[in-house]
Amino acid sequence: MGETKTDNKLILDRAKAAVLAHDYMLAARLYKNLLKDDPTNENLLNDLGSLYQKSGRDADAIPIYKQIISESPDNVDALNHLGGIYRRLKKFDQSIDVLEKAIIADENNIQSFYNLGFTYKLMGNYEEALQCFNRVVEENQEDVLAYNHLGSIYALQNKHEDAVSSYQRGLKVDPNHPILHLNLAKSYEKLGRLDLAANEYEASLRSKPGWLEAIDSYADLMLSRNMTKNAADLVGQAIMLNPQNVKMHAKMGDVYTRQNGYDDAEAEYNTALKWDPDNKRVLSSLADVYDLHGKSKDAIHTMSHYEKLDPENKEMLKQYAKILLTADKLSAANKKINQILEENPDDIQALNLLGQYYICCGEDNKAESCFEQIKTADPDYTAYYR
Repeated sequence: MGETKTDNKLILDRAKAAVLAHDYMLAARLYKNLLKDDPTNENLLNDLGSLYQKSGRDADAIPIYKQIISESPDNVDALNHLGGIYRRLKKFDQSIDVLEKAIIADENNIQSFYNLGFTYKLMGNYEEALQCFNRVVEENQEDVLAYNHLGSIYALQNKHEDAVSSYQRGLKVDPNHPILHLNLAKSYEKLGRLDLAANEYEASLRSKPGWLEAIDSYADLMLSRNMTKNAADLVGQAIMLNPQNVKMHAKMGDVYTRQNGYDDAEAEYNTALKWDPDNKRVLSSLADVYDLHGKSKDAIHTMSHYEKLDPENKEMLKQYAKILLTADKLSAANKKINQILEENPDDIQALNLLGQYYICCGEDNKAESCFEQIKTADPDYTAYYR
């Protein structure tokens, strides 16, 4: 008996060492061996469930936590783990059911409210999510991530003044939190407070230098303010640190496009496609640059690739039709336009393209009919002939 305990301790030590070494397959095998001798050991089951989550095997963790809960229905930790797994698997109703049981088991466990709020947020049930996260900050006014969730939910509701207040409350707790600074910058930008937005982007990058998400958003702000030199410097530094980053090469392509540096823009987009040949955002941008640069064949070739990847994408079809019209490929352009209008006869942009098609064909009366149809559907639409 003593030898068995000693052996099991050695196996458990090996399992924990395997987890630390990220050898999850070995660790799982060792835990399963231990559970053969002690199948209801809650500590071992918890360790195995945690291991499965760490290794991205959420589905395998579900029966483990269910087993724990069947033995201990009020085990709040197991209920929270299971609720989180269901959320990640987008089984939201099951997540809510489990997390509500966790709250019933212990209404003072704030983690349950946090997890439930997160699930409601992903479902788009924003009012319920706000109630949960407000309960979290009522109990713990130092919970920075809860303030971030509150702010992001308000932002999703387009209530950016409330979002700003929530982010600022979080920053009082942690003045250097990069995510709060980034999200605050985005809300300021939505409110048109561009100088404050720039300050917050700077703050996020001081807290987390080289953060690509912040660089990407800050560069967009700079481009919107025609600060192309600043944007080029910012993105260029990011590329030096991350030479294979697709998003940064694409962003530099955007910068060069704004500067009318089409050769350089093409080079950046093509570099991005070297690392990610099927990136639809980059293909779209490259096709536009080719079109602007008068390289119709290259633009059409690029759009053909894009179309194969996403043949039903209406925005792609509109872009493709526009490029085909520019290249005087009228029949092909008409097919793309009609493909859109067959599904939605009132698509204003497609009607505009159809009007342009008729102009190219010399059928001005038909073109005018398209534009009259647009005026009736949307009197404020002004993007004719573009």
